[in-house]
Amino acid sequence: MAKTGISEFTYGFAFLHEQANRNKGNLMSAPILPSLIQEQEEGWDAKLPLIGGACFYQFKLSDYLTRSNARFRKGQPYNSPYYCFSLHKNNKNRQHNRLKQLSLTEPNTFYAAPEFNGEAVFNTAYLNGEVSAKSRIIPLTECHFINDSKQHYITYQTRNRVWAQHSKVKKSEVSYQGDQLENIYKRVHDRLRPINFDFALDLYENISSPLYNGFEMERIKLSREEQAFLHLSYQNKTLKTVLQHTAKVLSIFYGATLVLVGTGRE
Repeated sequence: MAKTGISEFTYGFAFLHEQANRNKGNLMSAPILPSLIQEQEEGWDAKLPLIGGACFYQFKLSDYLTRSNARFRKGQPYNSPYYCFSLHKNNKNRQHNRLKQLSLTEPNTFYAAPEFNGEAVFNTAYLNGEVSAKSRIIPLTECHFINDSKQHYITYQTRNRVWAQHSKVKKSEVSYQGDQLENIYKRVHDRLRPINFDFALDLYENISSPLYNGFEMERIKLSREEQAFLHLSYQNKTLKTVLQHTAKVLSIFYGATLVLVGTGRE
């Protein structure tokens, strides 16, 4: 088994950095990272698309399994080396289920994981601007809910669109290579809206309402501290503060990063 040799933060930062600096035609990508917003100058919002939509990523690290006796090479579904990342199993796989629930109203919700192994390979990919191109993008719309506390996994192979969710195997042919991100982002065009205060407020409501109301599969209610954090103050609300708060909610309750994608022209 080969380890990727980097942290999830390092991988996610490299992935987002490439997208923020890559424009194809009029297509723009703006990651919303709360800590960076605080450090930006007042004109940070000038980098946002004028019209667009939202994408959500949870970044995972994969192990590269090469041995013939690896767990998922025993008859299903692989007969050669594959990548594998684990889902967070706490509270009956609550984080995965929340992401899955989010995908029902926000279909551009994805797991993103490396399709490379080893720190040296990562360093080369980073220097060449190829980290996202050497990644696998898996839509949560294609995953299923989990109703137990067992450890579950997602597996895939290099340049093979087919992947599987375990332990009860669910295969799907719908996934993307990182070099297809422009095609993914073009899906947002069906949901284009002006990136303004109303857009930000609707986005916050879509993300926070299920948490307040409780997911059907969850029996654990939010604590008072969690509810207090989730609450968006109605004082001094601006596009910046709402997006910042929404990004914090996504990070803490979903383990996800918000990326706004669109164009610079209305």
